[in-house]
Amino acid sequence: MTEGKLAKYIFMLLGIVVALIIISQISYSIIYSITINSNKEINLFFKVILILSQFFRAYGILICVSLLCLWGLLFWILMLIDCIKRGFLQPTDKVIWFIVIFFLNLLGALIYYFSVKRKA
Repeated sequence: MTEGKLAKYIFMLLGIVVALIIISQISYSIIYSITINSNKEINLFFKVILILSQFFRAYGILICVSLLCLWGLLFWILMLIDCIKRGFLQPTDKVIWFIVIFFLNLLGALIYYFSVKRKA
């Protein structure tokens, strides 16, 4: 799997989770306002929707942050691998870039991406 496909799939998952958060917030608001205004007991279907919407409201942001962290970790690892495999003109360049990427984490990987990988 290439870098572009991996990033595409992670962002698709992120978009799905954000859509689920928005849908759950809307459905929770509608069902809650119906039950408050009508003073009727809701059936099992609406109770399940309320429980699911509360789940996505509570854990949806956590899932989004987790997916972004996963993307950052994968990007960092891919830049480390690219640095190791790349043939630099001087051998010290490889060591310096590896140290920069390793100790600056995502920031170092972004610097490496824009200054070395993208130019190649």
